[in-house]
Amino acid sequence: MGDPSAAVIRAVDWVNHTYPFFNRSQGKDHFVVLTSDRGACYLKPAPQTQNLIRLVHFGLERPNITDMGPLVENMEYGCFKGGRDVVMAPYFRPHPDIIQEVHTQLVKPGGAEALLAKKNVLFFFSGDIRHHEPEFSGGVRQALSALLSNHTFPDVVYKGGFQPMSPGEYEDLLRRTKFCLAPYGHGWGIRLTHALMHACVPVIIQDRVRQPYEDMLHYPDFSVRVSKFDLPRLVDTLRAIPDSDILQLMRENARVYRAFLWQPEIGGLAYNYTVASLKRRLSHLRGELYEAGTRHL
Repeated sequence: MGDPSAAVIRAVDWVNHTYPFFNRSQGKDHFVVLTSDRGACYLKPAPQTQNLIRLVHFGLERPNITDMGPLVENMEYGCFKGGRDVVMAPYFRPHPDIIQEVHTQLVKPGGAEALLAKKNVLFFFSGDIRHHEPEFSGGVRQALSALLSNHTFPDVVYKGGFQPMSPGEYEDLLRRTKFCLAPYGHGWGIRLTHALMHACVPVIIQDRVRQPYEDMLHYPDFSVRVSKFDLPRLVDTLRAIPDSDILQLMRENARVYRAFLWQPEIGGLAYNYTVASLKRRLSHLRGELYEAGTRHL
């Protein structure tokens, strides 16, 4: 949750004094894993940290961040630098039987159609709102609350704040819903993964936030992205998506969902995707490319 700088600097100093490799590239071919809510947002600029590749769950890339408190010191890109850093999937402990059942059916002839026929909820959201913290979720959850608290839609389930919901009810809604909203919270969130595990099309509402393995996965093939600005039209936007497009998004889910699972015993490929993304950074370095598409002479 807090500033990881002291711990990272101590680790880098130890590596630098123990092994001869850090100064070879001033740390550009070294990485640090930062799994806290806000990842590298609070990592202070220092000689030991400035070139490190950050492996994070939260890919907020926005200059001049002033709404997240005084700990954010990097005014160039905030928490994440595209072409250098990596957003990896968060750890998720799934129910293997449910995942296997859903994704086995998805790839069967007519399986996606059968799953969609059981989805009678357009979209749902359940989670904290925090009206007193305007920076929470980038203001998205508060905007959702304003939209959905004043309107009643028969096929929309909204449980903002601390409305009780059992794990079984939550799982059931994921299975019965066409679109699952995926804003972030204080930092990274898990809703994108939850949606993919249940063949629910993720609706990512995270302005300027990079998603896991976005350099390798084509997100428009399996998700919908909506900006905070367009939230007033959210219901109409999702209703306008035809079933044929929803089916295609669901089928693509079956191809990519393993990238969000870490457990190899159930087919998880998150580790493989993380290593592959790091190898891309190495390729950039070997080709004198530090930022993708930028050559340093």
